[in-house]
Amino acid sequence: MITYILLQKYDEYKSKYIPDTIIFDTFRDVSLRVSLYYKKTNTIGISKEDVIWFRHIININMFKIGVLQYQPFGMLYLDEETIGEPYMTFIKEQKEALPSGTPVINCHVQYGVDLCITSVDESLEAAKDFFARHFPDVQYKAFLCYSWLLYPPMISYLSEKSNIKQFANRFSVIGCCNDSEQAMKNLFENEEKKIHLKATTLQKMAIESRELFGMACGIIEI
Repeated sequence: MITYILLQKYDEYKSKYIPDTIIFDTFRDVSLRVSLYYKKTNTIGISKEDVIWFRHIININMFKIGVLQYQPFGMLYLDEETIGEPYMTFIKEQKEALPSGTPVINCHVQYGVDLCITSVDESLEAAKDFFARHFPDVQYKAFLCYSWLLYPPMISYLSEKSNIKQFANRFSVIGCCNDSEQAMKNLFENEEKKIHLKATTLQKMAIESRELFGMACGIIEI
């Protein structure tokens, strides 16, 4: 069923003159999520959450360019004014400088991707060129990223050589909160919590100091 849908979506991506390399890299997200679901459940399939996520591919609204995924988006502030609860807070000046609905490019980091500095730089530059070429009528103002990978308390504990820290430092953090759910999911969902001697640096931090983890919103102006 999924294969049949992707065959249809391939033609729709091609109708927008999207290169095959980007189409196939985008579609590989499906096999990644199927693989992760199998590791977690020992069952072939996908989660309800992934079914919802796939709407971006169905709507021809997700593009894997290099190591990152990109989504044309309208600026969205996850604060009380927008979602009815004080999830994050943003200063008035920020919301005036980049109003809600302003065209931005939403960045997504796939599970397990290598965020080496060169690969990330190449991806961001390629994305700028891609959106200028394929969406010439839209003036995108910034890259946007909502992610646990940008959370300042966690970042402050990482080595300057850390790929995650170097990735985070590209963004200006404009809002954050102490919701650690996404971090814990990415660190532990697909494996049991490891003992300290075998855990990665981030897993050790999460086991010992969960309060260092949360969510942040960052932007890179274009």
